[in-house]
Order: sequence, then C-alpha cells, then structure tokens
Amino acid sequence: MSSFIKSTDEDVFPNIKTILRIGGTLLRTSVEAERSFFVMRHTMTFTRSTMTDERLAGLLLIHVHQSMVIQPEEISSKFITRHRRRMFEKCLLYD
Repeated sequence: MSSFIKSTDEDVFPNIKTILRIGGTLLRTSVEAERSFFVMRHTMTFTRSTMTDERLAGLLLIHVHQSMVIQPEEISSKFITRHRRRMFEKCLLYD
C-alpha cells in the first residue's frame, strides 16, 4: 500500500493520493469484534435458560482464547493453595 501511495503522482491525481493516505490509516477489518459477537450469540442460543452473566463471560473467554494451552496441574495447584480445606490435606499437590 505504501509503495502504491509513493508511486502515485500527486500533481496528476491529488485526490487519489489523499484518499489512499486516509485509507491506509483506517482499520482493515473488525474480525476480533465480529468473532466475539458470533461466539456470544452461538453460546447464548445454546444454553440461554441456565446461564448467568459470569458463566457467559467465562465461556466466551474460553472460546475466544481456545488456542491457549491450559495446564491442568497448574490450575489444580492454584486452586488448592487458594482454597485450603481439610479435604485437601492428604492431596499430593498440597504444599
């Protein structure tokens, strides 16, 4: 795009060069926002009757960031350290 703007003659096509400069600064797509709305609509349709706002937000985050690798051991150790209860005393992961 920048090479096309540079190669455009400003004397011959002044308006075209201005339009290309403005167009080069605009966002090209809104894929992330569109994907989020699609996921929300799909998720809400699927489980609309039993869903709270907190659960909906959690499901949407999981779906949008599904490429992230989740380590179950790390999650369980964080849960155990935050929720120290008697039932976790004999757990191997307990500090």
